[in-house]
Amino acid sequence: GFPNEVLEPLPLVTCPSLFGSGADISYNAVFIDEDEGRKLGINSTKNFPNLAIIDSKLTMEAPSSVIISSAMDTLVHCIDSFGSVKHTTMSRMYSIEGFTKTFNILLNNKHMSLDYRNDLAIGSICGITALMNSGDGPTNGFAYYLGVKHNIPHGLAGAIFLKEVMNFNIEKKYNEYEKINLSMNLFDLMNNFENIYNNLDIPNLSDYGFTLNGMDNFINESMNALSGSFSGNPIEFGKDAVKHIYKNLIVDN
Repeated sequence: GFPNEVLEPLPLVTCPSLFGSGADISYNAVFIDEDEGRKLGINSTKNFPNLAIIDSKLTMEAPSSVIISSAMDTLVHCIDSFGSVKHTTMSRMYSIEGFTKTFNILLNNKHMSLDYRNDLAIGSICGITALMNSGDGPTNGFAYYLGVKHNIPHGLAGAIFLKEVMNFNIEKKYNEYEKINLSMNLFDLMNNFENIYNNLDIPNLSDYGFTLNGMDNFINESMNALSGSFSGNPIEFGKDAVKHIYKNLIVDN
């Protein structure tokens, strides 16, 4: 949460070796409670770094799978913050900028090129700035839950759900996503999402052993853990929504 009377921390300088989480410029200190199987944050504006040094060359040794997972984390931050019921005009400016830069890099398969790595850095910074000034939604919540419960990298865990959460909202007549990338209409946007998922081998729940038999347990556990994130969605997001998305992420349904 947001504790009171936090002591002044030591001066902090950050220098990220990956771009995506935005941890290098955020005030969130995230921990995993292994006993309870929960991922939690100790949040205070006193946690902001005094200085962040961004050097894209320091990220070039990371393998493609890690870069993809991290970039997908940026997209989750941008989409969740864009659709958040707490968004502002200013936060949406960052959501759009971060999404456009990161999405276009993944779409054109440029994520391993040093020439485009600065854009991934800007996307990451914009995504977390938007999130800090709006709040998250179901996708980021799912990522916290799935990542801890099943030891899946956070960005990849979010990617599993991102496209389906967007499709759910669109099916419920939420058309605001057409504003997040002005270079394409909503139909083209979702088609290009599909291309990214296919080209980059983004997994589904079946790839991690989930089946329809485990649906009720997933629904109950995720709803108990993620009520705050679910409430940030622009469309009412309850049990039926979780069920719908879960079934769509099981291949043999």
